[in-house]
Amino acid sequence: MTAQSFEMISRWRNMPVRGADGIEVGRIEEIYLDDRDDQPRWALVNGTSTGNLVPIAEAVERDGAIQVPYDSPTVLAAPSMPGAGGLSEEEEADLYQHYGLAYRPRPIELDLDPDPVRSAR
Repeated sequence: MTAQSFEMISRWRNMPVRGADGIEVGRIEEIYLDDRDDQPRWALVNGTSTGNLVPIAEAVERDGAIQVPYDSPTVLAAPSMPGAGGLSEEEEADLYQHYGLAYRPRPIELDLDPDPVRSAR
């Protein structure tokens, strides 16, 4: 996504979300960035008490709502997340699997500092 599309997507907060079947599933409560590249990847939709995450890479604004390419039962059955939370790597992998998307595990970060005293500080 480009910087311009990020600005557009940031306006999507509080807009209704419709599945590919045209059924409204809730409103966008929050937009989440991928911490690998700072690009908008997910929207938290407040259709349930904890909210469901839906990918927004292919979402479009249409007729005053955000249309996602997943039917409403798929969005409503997605793993949920409270509004102020974050995702573990396992939760993120579950979301990608739920939506049939390819998942890239995060690279393992190794501590290559040979000085154990400095590493323990």
